[in-house]
Amino acid sequence: MAVIYLTTTTVLANIFGVPFQLALGIGFTIALVVHFSLQRFFVWAYNEDFSLPVHKQIGRYLLVAGAQYGTTAAVTAFLPSALHIPTTGVFFAWTILVTASNFVIFRHGIFHAERSRESDI
Repeated sequence: MAVIYLTTTTVLANIFGVPFQLALGIGFTIALVVHFSLQRFFVWAYNEDFSLPVHKQIGRYLLVAGAQYGTTAAVTAFLPSALHIPTTGVFFAWTILVTASNFVIFRHGIFHAERSRESDI
């Protein structure tokens, strides 16, 4: 997901000249669809029974994604000029931080197994 997100956003902004904030939105939207699908069907696929039904997983996932997008948009809008570094550098660094924290959130708050199954593992 990170590769799709970073590549789409960077290519749109740096090669096609799309304004960075617009490129960020496009890259983020494409990555969301791919990411949710990969999380549900591959990463956490060993959970035979998720604790939450898919519609609640989507709701929680979108809340986390909205927070991620908002913070990423703010960080990439303000930090580059404040720190005198390229927007792409800030974007890459921030994405690494967010990716690590999201893994924990997804594992324990969105794609977790039913409690009785987790205690058996």
